[in-house]
Amino acid sequence: MMELKVFTPVEPSKHIKAIPGKWVLARRATGEAKARYVAKGYLQDTSHIQDNYSPVIAIPAIKLMISLSLENPELQLIHVDISTAYLYAQRKDDDHKVYLYPPSDIGKFYPEHEGKIYQVNAALDGLVESAMLWYRTLVEYLQQEGFVATNSDHCVLKKEEHIIGVYVDDLLILSRAPVKVIDILKKRFKIKVLGAPQKLLGVTFEYLPDGIALGQEQYIDELLQKFKLDALKINQHGPISQAAYTLKINDDEDQSNYPYRQAIGALLFLSRSTRPDICFPTALLSSFCSGYGEEHWKQIIKLLRYLKRTKTHKLIYKLYNNNGLQAYSDADYASEELSRHSYSGYMILHNGNLIGWNASKQKTIALSTADSESFAVYKCMKEAIYLKRLLTEMRHGPF
Repeated sequence: MMELKVFTPVEPSKHIKAIPGKWVLARRATGEAKARYVAKGYLQDTSHIQDNYSPVIAIPAIKLMISLSLENPELQLIHVDISTAYLYAQRKDDDHKVYLYPPSDIGKFYPEHEGKIYQVNAALDGLVESAMLWYRTLVEYLQQEGFVATNSDHCVLKKEEHIIGVYVDDLLILSRAPVKVIDILKKRFKIKVLGAPQKLLGVTFEYLPDGIALGQEQYIDELLQKFKLDALKINQHGPISQAAYTLKINDDEDQSNYPYRQAIGALLFLSRSTRPDICFPTALLSSFCSGYGEEHWKQIIKLLRYLKRTKTHKLIYKLYNNNGLQAYSDADYASEELSRHSYSGYMILHNGNLIGWNASKQKTIALSTADSESFAVYKCMKEAIYLKRLLTEMRHGPF
């Protein structure tokens, strides 16, 4: 941190409001110990912050990059991690100043800092605006090097035949000559070149002779352990039972007995990453987050038992055909007994590879089957148009 000039010691003043920090200690899977000094951002005054939003690449865009790499054997897919990424994001003069109390034992290592506070010069972990400052720093540098962000996804940048997908400090490079992109990044950042992706955003990559298999077996095991359900018997049937379709919102039971919302959040991530088979059950159960009880939790357990049995299931990506983008949609009619809402779903493929899917309750009540199907087509086409534009920009550059 001192090498990157993250902090500037200043004298404390009654006009300066500093926030505390703390050490976060962790150990990597490799056994390597890691320590970070982070700010307690929840105590930060955010009234002056106008914009703290930081975009990340959409999951369908990542899958599109994977499909494109299989379309052309000359294209390489490389995973790059930027070390201590936030610390490279220097604050500008017009950014609001943030002050931080140093560690209590700072005097042992820097005697001249004793009794002082720190002015934070970079995007420190824990601060509300750090992700936005890092994104701004990375994109501005890449733009200086000739990269242009696509209009469809601002976290997909292209220069000539090189494409970079940005998810905070994880970069996915798609290029015939990824070394050129790596050299550009090395000029500004300390990076780890991880080679062909092995694990990205909780998804493991398995390389087959003719394709790539994406799975989340480890994530499912961790999910079962988190909720102390790893000793559950496996579910030999479907992800939910027929009783799930007749559930109603329950405000009477003590909801603190069931970590329902945490489970739904984890299942939503899983369903949108590699498990389209649980997309509808998760969407159905997520509609009860405002009122749930024992019967709702039983359906979550049944779904987790199903995942335990099918945790080795994977999405297989290979060059099935050269048909480009194809989209399919479907809907039922007034299937929800309580409100008479309909459910719709869609799937989008590129060269036969599933890159986008969704199942959700329609926001309006359809008056006919045609109305319900039309709404499903509308949602499907929104995503298909986005992916078509993104694919065009990946091939030919932003327009």
